[in-house]
Amino acid sequence: MQAIQIGSDGAASPLTVTIPVSVKDEKENRKAPFEFAAKAGVEAALEEPREVRQENDVFRFVGWALPGKKGENNPKITLKLTEATRAIAYYEKVSSTPNAKAKPLQITVSTSVEPRCVSSLSHEFTISWNVSEGQRPVDVRAEITHPDKRTETIQLKPISGSRSFPVNYPNGGEIKVKVIAEDGSKQPASADAVVTLKPCRK
Repeated sequence: MQAIQIGSDGAASPLTVTIPVSVKDEKENRKAPFEFAAKAGVEAALEEPREVRQENDVFRFVGWALPGKKGENNPKITLKLTEATRAIAYYEKVSSTPNAKAKPLQITVSTSVEPRCVSSLSHEFTISWNVSEGQRPVDVRAEITHPDKRTETIQLKPISGSRSFPVNYPNGGEIKVKVIAEDGSKQPASADAVVTLKPCRK
C-alpha cells in the first residue's frame, strides 16, 4: 500500500500517511507505505484520510489506483485478498502555509571555464549554484549576458547543481551570470559571477 503525491509538473513523490486498516473484527492504524499478509479470500478495508498535512503543505485525496479496476475516488475501499495486490492512493497539494521559522533565502554561485578552441566551439563554461533556507517551493533561473551583449534566461533545476554551456567566442570576452531564486513567499535572492574567456590562439 502506497500514498503518492501528484506534482503540478506531472511528477509523483511518496507521502507518509496513516491509514486505518480493518480485517475482520480487528482494526489498526498503519503508516504508508506498508505491506500486510492475510489468508486468501479475507477482505481488508482501507480508509484514506481526505486531507493530510505534512510540514507546511496540505494534500487532498483524489483517488485510488487498483490493478484491474477503474479509478476509485471513494476514500474507503474493500479489497479481497486473493493474490498480491498493490493499492496506491493519490493526493494533490491544495495549499501551503508559510513557515514562520524559515530563514531568508540564500544563494551562492560559482563558475569555471574550459578552452576548446575548435570549429564552432571556443569555450565551455559551467555554472554551479546552491540555494538554501527560504520557503519551499523555490524557482531558480540564470540570466546570462554574452560578450556580444546577447542575453538569455535559463531555468535551473534542482535548487542545487551544476550545468555546462558551450559557446563560440574565439576572440574571448566576458560572460556575466546572475542566478536568481524566488521562494514560495515570493522573496527573491540573487548572486552574480563573471566568466572570463581567453582568446583562442590563431
